[in-house]
Amino acid sequence: MPTLEQLDLAMLSSGRAVPAIHRLGGGQIAMAGTGQPWRVRGEEAVVYQLRQANGRVVALRCPLCDEIDPDLARRYQSLATHSAIRTLGGLANSPIIEGHAYVAEGVTLSAEEFRSHAHPVMAMDWVMGPTLLAAVDRACRAGDQDYLAALASSWAVAIETLSEAGFSHGDLTGDNILVRPGGGMALVDYDTAYWSGIDQGLLTRLEGTLGYRHPTGEPAPAPQLRDNFAALVIYASLRLLARRPDLRERFGDPSGERNGGLLFTAWDLVDPDVSPAFEAVREFAEPDLRFLVETLECACLAPADEAPILGDVSERVRLAARGQLTPRAVVRRSGLDHLGGAP
Repeated sequence: MPTLEQLDLAMLSSGRAVPAIHRLGGGQIAMAGTGQPWRVRGEEAVVYQLRQANGRVVALRCPLCDEIDPDLARRYQSLATHSAIRTLGGLANSPIIEGHAYVAEGVTLSAEEFRSHAHPVMAMDWVMGPTLLAAVDRACRAGDQDYLAALASSWAVAIETLSEAGFSHGDLTGDNILVRPGGGMALVDYDTAYWSGIDQGLLTRLEGTLGYRHPTGEPAPAPQLRDNFAALVIYASLRLLARRPDLRERFGDPSGERNGGLLFTAWDLVDPDVSPAFEAVREFAEPDLRFLVETLECACLAPADEAPILGDVSERVRLAARGQLTPRAVVRRSGLDHLGGAP
């Protein structure tokens, strides 16, 4: 498996050790200090920043694995060329990052006995904003309710845009979402992405990330439904934190925890009846927030493929806020009536 030391050394000699830079039009690797390239490490990849003369900033994603799955390589190649992705990425404040490129022999890594081997690089435009988890943590510490409410609205718009385009991410978390400085949100890490027209051989069966995936661990069978539960968890968390930002410090995962929960942990989602976080938010008197809590509870207890579509949920939030639907009536109409009581 490539090490951070190998990758850092390659980036320090990028002119000869990172052919991807030439393929992408040249540029300089951003530095965090003398002899240290600027990078962000995830669980499965490390990302470096390439700054180009024309002002473009590019993310260079280097997988931390010995052999890349051929299907994953094909997926990123398709992201770079598929017309549906280009159309979706071209929208204003699109949830999809533009500028995808896959370079099979993108970086040359040193090995033992003076040997070297090539390693792939996935490139895409760099989004300067923070992760959603970081943005929410800062806003909650500052008690910025308006900003948290704006994040919730922005998230609902992003998911609606993706749904209309037939795109699903497959592993939504607070660290796989970036907040664009000019407004809107953008998704990163497309290893499990699905979109209309994708080669059916590239479909993956991913359980998702604890704290965001359905408590059963089973993904929705239809690819276009895979994001429903995680999207609901994120939206409900943002709306509830906008009402009580202090709840994040009490119940959310620490800000430094990779893919940590915004408000609810995996244990909360497994059994809402004994969850301290659910107990706290059940106290809200506002009809729209009561609706969200009841809907999320029902989604936790129902099969994964019955998680409601976020566009329907957000619309009924607005109706409940205007007093046009009672919480239990909204739950029933969301398709979870077998779990909710009659109004």
